[in-house]
Amino acid sequence: MREACSIGDRTSPLRRCSRRSTSSCRRGTECESVLDDLVGRLERYAISLETLVEERTADYLEQKRKAEDLLYQLLPK
Repeated sequence: MREACSIGDRTSPLRRCSRRSTSSCRRGTECESVLDDLVGRLERYAISLETLVEERTADYLEQKRKAEDLLYQLLPK
């Protein structure tokens, strides 16, 4: 972990990996596939966030309905 995260180390595995991907991108061989992969990941992440928001919104509305029902039971008419 320390080896991958060391900022000052120019030979860390993370830097070697990024250096390889940028050098292949400069040659134009895999640049499109790297960008396609990145766009695909972002799309999947956006979809998962939308799903999470929908689930949490549904949970919130259910809890709100329960709280309002309880409140209306407690308040005199």
